[in-house]
Amino acid sequence: MGGCKSKSDPGRPGEADTIDVVDAGTSAVNGQYNIKKGPETGWRHGTHWYEHVDPGTYRIYFFSSTDSAFADMPDGWYVTSMQDEFAVYRAKGSAVSAPSTGWQVPPKGAFSKPGSEPAPTIIQGSKSKKVASSKQASTPKQDASPKAAGSELDVKRLTVEQLAKETEALAITLQQQWKTYAKTGGQVPQPASMSESICKDLSKMDMAALTKEEQRLNELLDKLNKEDRETIAVLHSSSSFKGVHRKNSKGESRTESSAQTWAKLSAQELAEIKDPSKLLGQDDDYGLVWDRCWQNKPPGPPDEHHRGKTREGTKKKVAQELGLPYFGKAPSPSVRPPPGSAETVLFVDSRASGEPNAAAGGENILGRYDVLCLRVCADYDRDWQFIKASRKDFWVAHAAAINIGESVSAPDFGDFCIAPNPGDASGKLNEELYFSSMGSIFENIAYACTNLKIQSLILFPFGMGAFLRHLGQLDSKYFDDEEQQRLRRRVARECVAALAKGTSEACHIHLCLMFGHQESERNADAFIRALVAKEAASLGKRVTIWPEGDSFHLANMIASKDSKNVMLLNGANRRLLGNHWFAGRAKIAIDENLHRRSWRMSAMAYLLNDFDASREFEGRSGDELEQRVKKLGGRVEMLWCSTSNTSTKNTRGKANAI
Repeated sequence: MGGCKSKSDPGRPGEADTIDVVDAGTSAVNGQYNIKKGPETGWRHGTHWYEHVDPGTYRIYFFSSTDSAFADMPDGWYVTSMQDEFAVYRAKGSAVSAPSTGWQVPPKGAFSKPGSEPAPTIIQGSKSKKVASSKQASTPKQDASPKAAGSELDVKRLTVEQLAKETEALAITLQQQWKTYAKTGGQVPQPASMSESICKDLSKMDMAALTKEEQRLNELLDKLNKEDRETIAVLHSSSSFKGVHRKNSKGESRTESSAQTWAKLSAQELAEIKDPSKLLGQDDDYGLVWDRCWQNKPPGPPDEHHRGKTREGTKKKVAQELGLPYFGKAPSPSVRPPPGSAETVLFVDSRASGEPNAAAGGENILGRYDVLCLRVCADYDRDWQFIKASRKDFWVAHAAAINIGESVSAPDFGDFCIAPNPGDASGKLNEELYFSSMGSIFENIAYACTNLKIQSLILFPFGMGAFLRHLGQLDSKYFDDEEQQRLRRRVARECVAALAKGTSEACHIHLCLMFGHQESERNADAFIRALVAKEAASLGKRVTIWPEGDSFHLANMIASKDSKNVMLLNGANRRLLGNHWFAGRAKIAIDENLHRRSWRMSAMAYLLNDFDASREFEGRSGDELEQRVKKLGGRVEMLWCSTSNTSTKNTRGKANAI
């Protein structure tokens, strides 16, 4: 690899047809360069140079001059921008051939604009083709466009690609929602015209173009989200549900458990519980224990600028602590993992092997029923302010709810659909299979609590929200608000039943509920009803409800005061742990926002994902996550189960440690 060699005369330098530039931090520099010939003599740039195959972008040439005007340009090879002739990288070497290694970022000068770290490597002649084909074979569906492995440009491109997918999915969903609901005679706002393109070719965009496209897509997605909220409000307005809004007569929480106070419920409370058209809310206790210290004080950053600043700070901290030159670079095998990584536990459920798309592998790093438990600590509180007080470690359990309704392309609906679904709301959800599978996930969460001797478990309405929001687009039955609420209530009962049976009496449950929006009110109603049911009395006595409680803040607060055995449940993404937390969207998603507020959680996700912004996360092996957990010093627990029918509950057996 010491010089450019031609196919016809491998010993003769300077005659390769092409060279490849790789690994440059300035991503646009990377790619294939063609040889160009100059005059044999009398030209200070030598007899040959190289130009990028993308015309008018970059050139590589040898520079030699005694002119004092170029004093800050020592003899050597330079990568320069063809637009302004400024140097971005340089290397020492003879005029015979461009060196493969030894490239550096030049200091800023009159004729240089330093490129981003790291400096590039050059692969010569036919060797470049072999290396390129080897990389393509080892990385499924890698983008063939020239770009650096893990540069800032790659992260930006990945962010914009995800934003484009999210925008397109919501646009299609809203269009379908309008058409489907119109057939029923209902009227919802017609979505904005989608005449402007959403998915553009991003592969050749530079940072400025990507930033501009990101801004355009963000504005469009904000517009679509507003239309989505308006549509849901219209659908809810025709509902028979009525919320219960009344000032709490005592002005404080009751302290008795549901088992003690069921007989003490007021006649009005009993009537509301028995009336399914009532949405139970925060204005009564219903025999449950409430802590109202944050009631009517929703958590969150003061503005989106603050959220973005926090996110960028966490990205910088992750790169620094993992020894990366920049966020997005693939981690090296010798990277130093964050504190507590050796305590990681992965619970793997073998049931997944018998169900379509349930096992880890392919696009998914996490199996449908798996639970990944990590030790982390919080960096930012409920208001996204840095925590200066004592911070103790606690567990975060990553589990993925079943996504049957996020959009018309919800990834799990096909696996829980009785009839083939062409995406026009004519599908039919297999409810019992869905309930059973959600119950199995809750059972595994409960098992993890018992295995790790958890004393405080912090929950939120897991599996609701976005994962049910547009189910009516796939099965028109759930355009009916009452039908979708019946689904939520059953999911909540599955959760309560699993926790009552699977967690110890020493485990206290802390439930964070929001009440500021119609959807969150419905989620809260589902869990309150599940807890006030007489069959849930044994669990109700060890539950505290926190209106407008921030689960991350609460986990840190309890861990700092009471116990190391605190666990927070996170709604994980099966394809990428933490999902795209490093991007600007998902402003209310728990998964992304937890990662933005803890560098250790984000660093662990980075390592377990084997994150590399330059490639697609496809073609994963089924045991990829297991192997990474073990490499970090953690352990894997294999859960086994026996069942005669996949649509019925499993009888779960003992876990086997690996």
